[in-house]
Parts: sequence; C-alpha cells; structure tokens
Amino acid sequence: MKHYQITVKGPNVQRCGFRKEASRIAGELQLAGMAEYLNKDVYIDIEGKADNVNLFLQWCHIGPDGVMIEGVEIIESPLACITDFKVVPGVNITKIKKSA
Repeated sequence: MKHYQITVKGPNVQRCGFRKEASRIAGELQLAGMAEYLNKDVYIDIEGKADNVNLFLQWCHIGPDGVMIEGVEIIESPLACITDFKVVPGVNITKIKKSA
C-alpha cells in the first residue's frame, strides 16, 4: 500500500474535468483519496495498492484530453486508511500560501 500527495500544475488544469476524471480513474484502479482545486493547481491525495497507485501517478502526467501539464509534484506520505474517493468542490484557500 502507498499514499501520495500530488500537485498537478498547468495553465488549464482547472475547469477541465480533471478532478472528475481523477475520481473515475481512481475508481477503476480501486484507489481512495480526494481531489481539489488548490490555487491554480489540482491537489490529489491518493492511497491504495502500490501498482495501482503507480498507474494513477502515470495518468497524472497526462491528465484528461486537452489539458497541458507543466509539472507534477509527488510526495510520499504515511498511510491514512482512506476508504473512498471524494471530489472537493470549489477552491481550497486554507492551503494557499499567502505571498509577502
């Protein structure tokens, strides 16, 4: 089992169905986690069998049709025993770093 925190960056990663498609792919791969907008990026927590998580990470570098991915940041995290996948609506401003 693996757990990763993923940040997908690109000029059009929001409002393109990225979170919904991430949810669909996670379901097919029997993964749990969540996807949300974070500032101009998409943030994803994902957990599950290592092989399936690796397939999901590969998909994150491609994304849905028509999306330009400029970068994917991946951080391995401790297992959180997540049981489902959620798409968080709106933009999460609590995680946005404020510029000085």
